[in-house]
Amino acid sequence: MLLQSSGESDAITKSFTVKGSWYLELRYDCSGDADSIIMQVAGADSRLLGGITEKNVQGMDVRHYAVTGTFHIEISTKCKWQVKVTA
Repeated sequence: MLLQSSGESDAITKSFTVKGSWYLELRYDCSGDADSIIMQVAGADSRLLGGITEKNVQGMDVRHYAVTGTFHIEISTKCKWQVKVTA
């Protein structure tokens, strides 16, 4: 596992480096008053790889990336969330 992090508010994860394809798994609970979650994958060189935006739902999303480099994940939310990155 390259990264595992969780929280209930805005966050920027630790950086992780990948040398091949990798997967990002995001679990979230935005039910009730939690509202929405916006997750963005950002590279050390400021490139953005796309993200996930969900509102008033609970769920999970898995994304596959075939880009190498050093990245971190930016999360904007009041929802409960958990993120994992695996190679």
